[in-house]
Amino acid sequence: MYRLYLSTFERRSWPTQELAERLERHFQEFGLPIEGAVGMGVFAPRTAVNRIAGRMMGEANPFEFLKQAGIEAPHGDGLMAGVHREFVNRHTRAEIRRPNAASERLLNWLAPPGASPMEAGAEFGIDALLLPWTETDPDEHLRRRLRDVLVQRFGDPRLRETGVWPRCSREALAVLRRWLAQVTIEVFFEIISAVVTSHMWENRKGLWLNRIERGEITDAWFALSRRGAEEAERLQRRGGVELAYAENESWSSSDREKCLLLMKINGRTVVEGSHSFKTHIYRRGDTRSVPFFRPSYTCEQFRADAKALRAKAIVHHQSWPYRVRNALDG
Repeated sequence: MYRLYLSTFERRSWPTQELAERLERHFQEFGLPIEGAVGMGVFAPRTAVNRIAGRMMGEANPFEFLKQAGIEAPHGDGLMAGVHREFVNRHTRAEIRRPNAASERLLNWLAPPGASPMEAGAEFGIDALLLPWTETDPDEHLRRRLRDVLVQRFGDPRLRETGVWPRCSREALAVLRRWLAQVTIEVFFEIISAVVTSHMWENRKGLWLNRIERGEITDAWFALSRRGAEEAERLQRRGGVELAYAENESWSSSDREKCLLLMKINGRTVVEGSHSFKTHIYRRGDTRSVPFFRPSYTCEQFRADAKALRAKAIVHHQSWPYRVRNALDG
């Protein structure tokens, strides 16, 4: 009956109020270990949502706190669905932006350590965590923490068409995709530095990271050679973010050795590549240009598409930075 009360809770309904009164009178007779929940006002229907949410605000791990208090399904329906909404609403944008424990508390609620992440309603909490950062970014530690936990517990939003991500706001998804674009480029160059000995990568890395810092790169994806994939797996075992990636399935043996980076920069698709692969820059807003987040690509496909769609293919020689900037900004 206690479980039924929690799952069917409606603040103003007569059955909820009647059941609350009876449970409060008799729960001790049956040895229910819910004294903590009773102390928070779980059997006071008109105030239970606000009182429980208020107590959660003082806890670093609200999920575990509620379980210890006697609410065995903190992410449940009924009463807890209302508590979830109230708890999330108390994490205002100003509160999230302040350097305090608010983000960590909300993150631990949505994806509690040692328990399954929230399913129904998780999108409201994810929006609350990400929307404060549409115009600016948090410090590096918090950005990495939010990005890594959300991707590890809810999956990569760039690849998921089901689950929580389609229910999140477009603005919140744009924030996370921007952060994922940054780490994708950083990891790509870390992989390249390990598998390609060419000196020219340092200059190229600086140009693309500068575009990231200016907020111009909104999506990034890479396709790796066999050696590149081995290095990516090594980095993941070392504790990095669990980034997904595509495979380079080019036809020729020399092309199969290349690693390829796809970027969306100010409405343009850009394909960068290792070894002697040219930088391909497609026309702004060309919807026929290379699709992102496929499981595999080939160098031959990129060359054919670039020719058909009149993309600029820029050779990596001394004037490369100048020509790339002109193509991107023109």
